[in-house]
Formats: sequence, structure tokens, C-alpha cells
Amino acid sequence: MPAWNLPLENLEALTLAADVRFGGSDYLDDHIWALTTRGGEPPALSLRTTFGLRARRLRLFPRWVETEVPVENPADFAAPPVIRSAYPNFAHLTCTPLEGIDADLTYLVPHAHGVGGVMQVHNTGRKARSLRLEWAALLQPGGEGGHRMTVRQHETGTWFLHGQSGDLHSVVLLRGEAQPSPGPHPALALTVTLKRGQGAELVWAQAAAATPEEAYRQAAEVLQRNAEADRTRVELLNAGMVDIHTGNPAWDQLFALGNQRACGLLSGAPPHLPHPAPVLSRHPDHGYSARGDGADYPPAWLNGHILWNAAYLASYFLTGYPELAAGILENFLSLQNPETGGIPNNPNQVNGSAATLATPMLANMAWQVYLRLRRKEFLERVFDPLYRFLQAWLSEDNDSDGDGLPEWQSLRQLNLLDHPIFAHWHPWSQGAALATVESPSLLALLYREAVSLLRMADVLERATVRPALEAIRDNLQSAVEASWDETEMTYLNWDRDTHHSPWEENLGTYRAEGSYRLEKDFSPPKRPVARLDFEGTSPSDVRLTLKGEAPNGSLLEVVLAGPAWRWYPGRGDATSPQVFRRLESIHIEHLPAGAHLYIATTALHRQTLDLLLPLTGGLAAPPRARYLIEETLLDAEKYWQPHGIPLAPWHQAPARPLQMVSLQWNTWIGYGLLRYGYRQQSAELVTRLMDALTHSLESSGSLPQQHHCRTGKGEGERNTLESLPPIGLFLETLGIRIYTQWRLRLEGRNPFPWPVEVRFRGLHIHRGAALTEITFPDGQRVTVDDPAPCVVSAAVK
Repeated sequence: MPAWNLPLENLEALTLAADVRFGGSDYLDDHIWALTTRGGEPPALSLRTTFGLRARRLRLFPRWVETEVPVENPADFAAPPVIRSAYPNFAHLTCTPLEGIDADLTYLVPHAHGVGGVMQVHNTGRKARSLRLEWAALLQPGGEGGHRMTVRQHETGTWFLHGQSGDLHSVVLLRGEAQPSPGPHPALALTVTLKRGQGAELVWAQAAAATPEEAYRQAAEVLQRNAEADRTRVELLNAGMVDIHTGNPAWDQLFALGNQRACGLLSGAPPHLPHPAPVLSRHPDHGYSARGDGADYPPAWLNGHILWNAAYLASYFLTGYPELAAGILENFLSLQNPETGGIPNNPNQVNGSAATLATPMLANMAWQVYLRLRRKEFLERVFDPLYRFLQAWLSEDNDSDGDGLPEWQSLRQLNLLDHPIFAHWHPWSQGAALATVESPSLLALLYREAVSLLRMADVLERATVRPALEAIRDNLQSAVEASWDETEMTYLNWDRDTHHSPWEENLGTYRAEGSYRLEKDFSPPKRPVARLDFEGTSPSDVRLTLKGEAPNGSLLEVVLAGPAWRWYPGRGDATSPQVFRRLESIHIEHLPAGAHLYIATTALHRQTLDLLLPLTGGLAAPPRARYLIEETLLDAEKYWQPHGIPLAPWHQAPARPLQMVSLQWNTWIGYGLLRYGYRQQSAELVTRLMDALTHSLESSGSLPQQHHCRTGKGEGERNTLESLPPIGLFLETLGIRIYTQWRLRLEGRNPFPWPVEVRFRGLHIHRGAALTEITFPDGQRVTVDDPAPCVVSAAVK
């Protein structure tokens, strides 16, 4: 059991909730708890929830009373609460509430509607002590109906606490001869006398249900559970999490916290999906669907299953729980459109079958799962759906010019909502239509999908599909290579129709209606984009007419009106569906008073870190990859910043959102560095990311969604899936890929400044500067000193 030794006060809160691996999870009614010493009155070591906003708050906390003097405030403890170990549904803490009295507390969430625990106290002093051990419950009901916690007596004579919030009843029970507390808070108490060296325990349980009888029954069941058996089961279930010990204790704590939170971000299977589903965050305010189908859940819950997020979370499961990663994949496949082959980008959405097409990452995820499972039947089950999904991306619905090079349809597919060219809601973004551009980022992902499918086809001996997949792969690669810009040393987005990447050209600012002559020639042809800034309601009747010449010299007139405009508060934009060789004039109608109309051509020379994706899948030719890495990525005036790689190169990032660091994106780019042999640089990238996370945890007790590339200051939502430490990138950079406890792959040397120990299901790896010592679960030992890639397996006895 990995030792945390982390003071609870160092965390904003430790989240505990039902673990899908343990059983009893409920996607539609998930009671989620936060264990914390922060906030609340009175100050206490409290376990709190709102039952998904069905109550304002329920707090459960211990009190130790000696000679009628209570101790509940952690600030008054002789030694503060320290987390000794934690898993998604379990926590073990120690503290010393009174001099000479040590306390050992465990918490377990056995299912979605109940929680329980054991508090053991031990007299370490020299004389006998008499104590009253109390477990208090403070309920603040929400909405209409309900009452605070009160002490009641069951028909069997057992005292219990009962409260109600709306139609939800909550019951708290203690094991043994519990009595009502005479103190100021609703609580149950046990009185004990402890001789020197003697101990005692308080076992408690809570449950919430639609009736007091059902809540009492469930609480009684939790109370009767075998705590030691449950703890052993929890430890065995979590043996599949990779335990990492570096030369930096702060990193070790971050990786342990990441493991705890990662499994906790899997909720029970939604009604419309076959497997547990990722959620973006799991917070006491989440987890209850009033509609009863999950469609009313907020984005903080639903967006965990967007493919970028799901793939990042799956990296935590690949080694120890590949079946969980396979389940995430199969959730996507279960919603495949039987006619088009399309798969929605977010299966958590109940109407997901009609949603945006998923980012092309599924075949690569399937291949990574197969490398761990080594089950041919898994590939046989997923190959055809994944091939059809690739074909869906290449269909005319997503490839408007039919050149085999599709276009992004939504920034959610790209996972870059703050894009400087395509975002519609920022004053510093151009707001160009995404579908008018072909992107090396999309084609690089599709290339990697085709490569993954080719690998599967080899395993499955499907030689007949190879020519088609190879043609797709080669077409994608040649298109991306054609987008290389020798001056900028990077790949660039290019116009869908001209296949050029022009600089932005300003065509004027207009404040009044009327006709204006421009007489602008473009070589190569360019695409006008209009942006309207206004006050008040959206001027939906505004009309812009563009007149000039098409690329072939014929007369061209484009009218931007009605649905051609996209409206946001104070701003609208429209992109010409066609390109102009010459723009003769424009005519503006129905322009609101005080509005400003800006017209320019698309700014396809602007750069963002998605243009580095050809590195990740190995698409970039080695000479180009070297230039892209050394002249662009590692340039301190561009992407190589003190705390990670920002969304846009520093010299093109005037707005703060473009200066932010995404752990997910940095992980993908880090894999690209490794792909081309830049292991030391990948280690430096990991170090910059981990140092920023360390600072955030130490300063705020939480991990941010993103942080600034130069200051390291965290921003955005806290403790979400997007804030998980990059454990997958760390292990790959270390040169370790664990397939099972009996088989692993090594490559290169340890690039970090200290030895690293990795433990997994009895496997122990000591990765030094030059030697790697491996001890398998049965005691077999292997030493590796060669940096060449190799697979190490235990000998069969």
C-alpha cells in the first residue's frame, strides 16, 4: 500500500466516491464526498457532501471529549490529520487530537448511496483516560421540505441520527451501545475508559435514500461490513496502479494523487452505454440527475467522455486495468451510426449519436489496449468498426472538396477552444470558419489511425485491406508534407480550396452602410472574413455583399447574410464560402449604429501547438522533424517556455489564453519528442510541467486545469481530469512501458537526475543512470545495461 504521508490541510479536499471496480456505482444518483479540514462551521475534520445539490450541505465529523472539554477543530489537535493512504473510495488518516491519544481513521464509500468508517483511538500516555467519542452530523437542507439532523430511537432501541432534505432522507448509525451526545451538535457517542496502552474503536455508517426506512436499512448494512476485508479488497483492486518513487517527494505525491483521482473519475455506466464513463470532475455538487437520464448533467460532468479527455484518462488505466480502457473505447463504438460509420465525440451526451464526429484517436487507443491485453479477439471485435470510422472521416460529409483531406467541423474535436484563427468568442481571434481550412493536425491524427489499423490488419492477417489503408496513409502524409513552410520552420494550416497558407491582409474597418470600392488583387486567391462588433442585441439582418473575380477569372458575388453569420454577445462573424482572385467592392446593409465591421483575409500563417502533431504519430520526415523540434518547438521565443508549451508560440500569443499550458496537449507533444529521439528534452518538459503542478498544490491545495507558461500560475477549474499529472508521459520518458507484471519494454537511459523505482503487482523496477534492475513477482532478477529498445520477460518455470 503506497504511503502518502500528506497532511490533509495541504489539500483543498480529498474526494471519495463509489469506485466502479468495487461495485455499487450509480451514474444517475452518485453521492460524492470531500474529506477536508478547510471551511465549515464549526471547524472540523469533516466529510461533506451536497448529494448533487439535493442539500446545501451534510458534514460528518468526529469529536473527542475529555472532562466535558470537546476537541473537534484540527487547529487544536496535538498533531494534525495526515493522509497515510488513499484510493478513490477509501482513505486512511492518522492524527493526535489530544496529548497521549492517537487516532487512526479509515473512510470507505462501499456504494453510491452510503459511506462508513472506523475511528480507532489509542492511549499512548502513562495514565488511564476517560473519553467520550462522538460522531456528529450537521445537515443544512436545501429546497422545500426537510429538517436538520435530530436524534431518534429505532423500534429496536438503537439510537440514530436522521435528517431530511427535500425527498432525500439521511441516517447515521454507530455500532455498539451508542447514546445521544449531550453536546451542542447532533451526534452519537460512545464512552470509553482506556488504560495505558489500551485502545478502542468507533464504527459509524451513513446512508441516504428516498425513505427513512430505506436509509436506515442501508446504513445498517454498511455498519455491518467487515472493515478489514473491505480494506484488503481495496488494496488488491488498486495493486494495478503504478507506484512511482522518484528522487523528488513532491512528484511522488503528485503521481499518487493522480492515481487516486484517475480511477475516481470513472462513474457508473450511463443508461445508454455499456461501460463505466469518464467524467470531467467528481465533486460533491455533482452526481444527481433530476431528469433521471443524465441529460441534465453540467459540462463539468459530461465532458469527461470527450475523446481527448477519455484518451488522457485511459493512459492511467492501460498498464493495470486495460479492460477499463477497452470499456471507454467500446462506449464510443456502441454509438456508431450503422449507416455512416460515424461515432460521436461525447458518448456521455444522451443524444450523442447526432453529435459532432469523434476526434480520430480511437484506433490508436485500441492498439494501445491490445498491446496490454494481447487478445486477438479484441482486435477482431473492434477492427471493422474502427475502419468504418476512418472511412466516415474521409467521406464527403467531412471532405467538402473530395480530395481525401477532410476538414475539422468543431473546435471541440481539436480540443482548442481558444484558437486564434477559429474561435468566435474572443476579440483577438479572427473567427474564420473552421470547415474552410485543411489542417495538418487532423491529417496527422488520421495518419496515425491508418497506421494503427495497418498494424491490426497484420495481426489479424487481413491482407486485402492493406492497399486501401496504405493509399490513405500515403495521401495524408504527402498532403501534410506539402504544408511545410521553410521560413517559419513549421507546418501550417492551408485553405481548403487553394491549398495555400496566406498571411492575413486587412481589408478595412467600416462604420456606416453603403458601397465601398477595394480593387484588391490576390495571388494566390484569398478568402475574406468579416467580423462585426456591436452593442445590444444581435443585428441578424445585417447583410454584406462581396463582388469580384473567382480564381478562374469569372465574376463572383458572395452574399453574407442570415445563417452565414455566427452571433455571440457583442460580436458576430462570417466567412466567405468562396475565394477571390480580385475583390472589386463591398456593399453593407443594415449596419447598426455604433457598430464596427472589420474585413480581412484568413490568417493562416498564425501558429498554434496543434501544428506540432505530425511529430506525435511519426508522420514528419526526420529532417523536417529535426527542424520543427530544434528551430520551432525548442525555441525559447516560441514554444519552449519555463513551465511548458503554450497554446501558441510566445511571439504570436498576445492574449493570455494563448499563453496557457494544457497538460493533455503537452503530453501529446512530449510523445512526439520521444518519437524522434529527444528523450532529454522530453524529460525537461516533464520537469517543467511537474514543477508547475507542485507549485499549485503547495500554494492552493489543488491542481489547476491549466497554468501560465511563464509564471506557472494556475487558472481554470480545479481538480479536473485535465489536471491529472502526466504519468504516461513520465513513464515513456523514463523508458519504461509495462505490459504486465511479467513483461515490460525498456528503451534508452534514465534521463532524470535521480534513480526511479516503479512497483506494479509484485514487479519492482529500479531504473538507475546506466543500469536497470528488474525483480519479477516470483523473485527472478534481470539487469539491463543496454539502451537499445528491448522487451524483458520473466522466464517460464
